[in-house]
Amino acid sequence: MLRTALGMVLALTTGLASVRGEPLYFIGTLEGAGLGTDAGSSWVLMLQYTPSATAVAAVTQATMTVNRVGGGSYTWSGLDGTKTNAVSVLANLNTLRVRLNWTGDQSSTLGTNGSSLILTVVSPTASPTQVASKQNVNQLVNTATNITGTFDFDPFAPFGESEQALVGVPQAVPEPGSLAVLAVASVLMGRRYLSSRKGKQQTS
Repeated sequence: MLRTALGMVLALTTGLASVRGEPLYFIGTLEGAGLGTDAGSSWVLMLQYTPSATAVAAVTQATMTVNRVGGGSYTWSGLDGTKTNAVSVLANLNTLRVRLNWTGDQSSTLGTNGSSLILTVVSPTASPTQVASKQNVNQLVNTATNITGTFDFDPFAPFGESEQALVGVPQAVPEPGSLAVLAVASVLMGRRYLSSRKGKQQTS
């Protein structure tokens, strides 16, 4: 597991090494497909965006790595420039929306017909303005209590289905040097999820 986590770190940091912008990091697990074959798979999303004076800030680079519980680590890094790649502060001022599109994973076998991610970050503390500035974006992420989303990619095998539900872990915006800690934490979180799930199945 530790080796896999370190591999995730290398893929993420290599993909973003030459890009400048404000960084955001998210970690979490997949809820899993109908058969539950992917439940507990861990993911790490690292992106960089250009702060804006409007509600929408352009994402300049993004890398998504999924460590599947059934085996394999998969990374998406090539953004589809013909589609929306942005971080937005919504009108209610309590929600940050991340929309990303890739041309496929790095092996060119997953998501080549489309790879779309939507992440919704909800905070009880409203942003002072509907502007995707560094201050407002960081405030919403730092005070978030709920992070959910979907990651839809086709082709999707060996995953159980094309649309995967994302469950994120609320956390403060970290320094780049702590990315390794985040990757390891996401793997351990996936293991705890699976252990808890197995325990519930045995008692039911």
